[in-house]
Amino acid sequence: PENPVEGLFKQPLDLVRGPQNGVEYYTRYNNDLPISVVEEMPFSVAIDQPKAPIVRNGTMKLKVRAHRKEGYDKKITVRFPWKPPGITTPATMTFGEKDTELDYELNANSSAEINNWKITLIAESDGGKGVMMTATPFVNLSVEEPFVSMNLSMATAKQGEPVSMVAEVENLREFAGQANTQIFGIPAHATAEVVKIDKGTTNLSIPIVTSEKTPVGQHKNLFCTVTVVKDGEPILHRVGMGGVLRVDPKPKAAATAKPAEEKKVVAKTAPKEKPLSRLEQLRLEAKKAAEQ
Repeated sequence: PENPVEGLFKQPLDLVRGPQNGVEYYTRYNNDLPISVVEEMPFSVAIDQPKAPIVRNGTMKLKVRAHRKEGYDKKITVRFPWKPPGITTPATMTFGEKDTELDYELNANSSAEINNWKITLIAESDGGKGVMMTATPFVNLSVEEPFVSMNLSMATAKQGEPVSMVAEVENLREFAGQANTQIFGIPAHATAEVVKIDKGTTNLSIPIVTSEKTPVGQHKNLFCTVTVVKDGEPILHRVGMGGVLRVDPKPKAAATAKPAEEKKVVAKTAPKEKPLSRLEQLRLEAKKAAEQ
């Protein structure tokens, strides 16, 4: 009562802007807030209140629901008019002509501001008489510190051989139960299992199986997702960014000696006698006659 709170409303109306650089040439200010009453909307949109927080370097999928009046089957586009610091989202998402649910993905970077925030979505749809716009009721979004961090060691494997990527795990906050850990960014034709950790895990071995088709070389930017469940909802972390898996060529098989070829034995034939000339034949006959 001693210091009453007062407010001021001022809306700039840009009436003329330059065609090249967009500089305002003529602006008027309006101190009155216009309000109009329209017919009831044929649709409304709401966000399910998240039960779990989003953590730094984490992601969250907000469940958004569209409520349609019977017969209204137009597309509805939703967008955030404002986002908490460090939170990024797709620019817009759209309900199909008869869709009533969608998941709006939120991503928090490593410096997202820790706090409880009120968020809302703007929803637009063309009902045939122009664009209709409405907003969702506010819901609370809690941004918190992550539960775990991780450091991936470099791993090396030959094509077609298994390998284990070792990770150092640091538990930053206690959590109940077990969390699923999955590695991403591994090369084509390689597979990895989902492994589990708990609040006491400090070292982790992630099995990776390569094949003979796995590309040779250094595969960088591997990372892990760790999914902690709280109040029945997943809290997804991105950890261990920058892991490296080196794949070496498959060893060549040793050359096998060819069996010795059997030598072909060629039968020797007596050389054919040279036919005698007529003179030699007469001499031979004369010699035989003399001997007789």
